[in-house]
Amino acid sequence: MCSYKVGTLNAAEMASTSDERVHVMYDRVPHKLVPPRNTRRAKWVFVTAVALSRHHVEQYYEEGNIVQ
Repeated sequence: MCSYKVGTLNAAEMASTSDERVHVMYDRVPHKLVPPRNTRRAKWVFVTAVALSRHHVEQYYEEGNIVQ
């Protein structure tokens, strides 16, 4: 399950982006990661996407999940 947040920048990198709304979608990270039983190595992937529109952040988030 992912989380979605929208907000504004606290400190812009450029003056022209100071009023931009930022959309973020990210995977929730569990408090504890437990590898499967009898497994020496395990891999977890958590996706975060940032964009200037909800449409684009959803698109980037989905693309990140496909790449895994």
